Amino acid sequence: MKPIPFPAVNCKLIAPGCFDVPAHRDAEGYVTVWTFTDEERAAVAAGADLSFAIAGHMWPPVGMGIIGPDNKIIGQDIREG
Repeated sequence: MKPIPFPAVNCKLIAPGCFDVPAHRDAEGYVTVWTFTDEERAAVAAGADLSFAIAGHMWPPVGMGIIGPDNKIIGQDIREG
């Protein structure tokens, strides 16, 4: 997978030894959007799971979802309400 720019990008997440990640930052936190390679997309469609890693030693609250063609999130959202 690789991070991709999206319309709401207003910053980049950077860390030594890592590639830059385009992100949207607001008062609630950050959002990034990632795309699958064809191989990854086929593996997920066949039932493969997704792994998640954070560089560093702090693990903030996170949520993962799918961004549909209409730019709406399908799936998990960690925010209440």
